[in-house]
Amino acid sequence: MTYVDGAVVDGFAAYCLDRILARHLPALLAHSNLSPTQRAQLESVKADIRKASRRWEASITSADVSAETTSPEITPSSEWVNTEQAATLLGMTPRRARQLAAGGLGVKVRGTWLLDRAAVIEYRQGRRTGEGGRSDGRSPGSVSAVA
Repeated sequence: MTYVDGAVVDGFAAYCLDRILARHLPALLAHSNLSPTQRAQLESVKADIRKASRRWEASITSADVSAETTSPEITPSSEWVNTEQAATLLGMTPRRARQLAAGGLGVKVRGTWLLDRAAVIEYRQGRRTGEGGRSDGRSPGSVSAVA
């Protein structure tokens, strides 16, 4: 885990923050009157978040490799599932699970679709009860993509 001024930044949150910082921090630094101390602090925090992001990406990659060699296993502690695992949970084809992921139920990391396990279960429960969607028009458990 990475601690940033008392806050834990780890997992998918670190990945999201890393993407945001990579995109927006250079412009902020170029157009602001920050002191050298402030700049150094920002760069240090950015580096810590980047490390946490890479750890999360590596854990996803290693999980994908092991999932390819064995049958998909869904455990209660799994926070993220790939499309094969989501398809198993939902009783559908992996292709349909990829469509759901692209439609807002997942995020793409290094070319692999990942779905929040809780959102997949919520979607499955909504299908069983006949509740097809949410009042805001998104599918249950929609995940906002990070650029």
